[in-house]
Amino acid sequence: MARHKLSELRKFEQWLLDRGRSEGTAVIYSRNVRLCLAHAGGPTSRITSRSMSPATRRLNLASMRAWCKYSGDDELLERVSDLKMPRLERVIEKKALIANEWGGMLEALDEYDANSNIVESMRMICIRGFRIGDVLRLKRSEIRDGLESGVLNYLAKAQRRIHWSIKPFRDSLEHFASQSGWTHIWDLVSPSAVRDRPKAARVRLERCFRELAEQAGIDPETVYPHRLRRTYAKHYLAETGGDPVKLQKHMGWASIQTAMSYVDEEEREVLDKDADRMLERLLR
Repeated sequence: MARHKLSELRKFEQWLLDRGRSEGTAVIYSRNVRLCLAHAGGPTSRITSRSMSPATRRLNLASMRAWCKYSGDDELLERVSDLKMPRLERVIEKKALIANEWGGMLEALDEYDANSNIVESMRMICIRGFRIGDVLRLKRSEIRDGLESGVLNYLAKAQRRIHWSIKPFRDSLEHFASQSGWTHIWDLVSPSAVRDRPKAARVRLERCFRELAEQAGIDPETVYPHRLRRTYAKHYLAETGGDPVKLQKHMGWASIQTAMSYVDEEEREVLDKDADRMLERLLR
């Protein structure tokens, strides 16, 4: 690809970051766009290539859609939007793990035989409900500043700020802060990856979570990192009296609707009745 095209891709990455995308996503989208634009049969030919998995084809499509919006190429956007994508066969289990299953995962993690950087990354997802991408893109400078101040500021889908207090979480932060020669945690999780290290680190952690689930006696095909985040959020909501506003602030969600999706129907009825009583008092 020409030099000016490579510089344009860097601008594209920054454009994605400015719109709340993660660094890992920006790198992956940029790489996919480069490959699609350089494909002999054109971008649409690469997107629909049957040599790639359905998930990869969908990722190529998402990358090119973002590129078209960035570059203002409405004609190409219309062409890629009309492409028919295959359905993903995997059914994702969205329910949170029950308390016994979650406890079994935590116990299995204490005995899990893997690199300490992988174990500590998994621990942060399990005990604090981090997104897998948020953990992997944490910078050493952010962790060191967080240990000193007691507040961890980091870039996720947007700028996040969390207070930490539990000892296991501090121990994980201290583990990473004590090491040198790295910028992001993905450098420690997948140090041997030459290309696309963020993706390699994510794939490795996802595989480790399936192994951990199997050790805990849970169907490994139903456990993935974001399900652990759902589990953490569900149990946090139960422990704090079912307040969705507290949950929203704690998890760092932009919308209260995300927090409300964790509230059971019975709990929603109680909240609706409380709201009705409040309105009755105001309207008297």
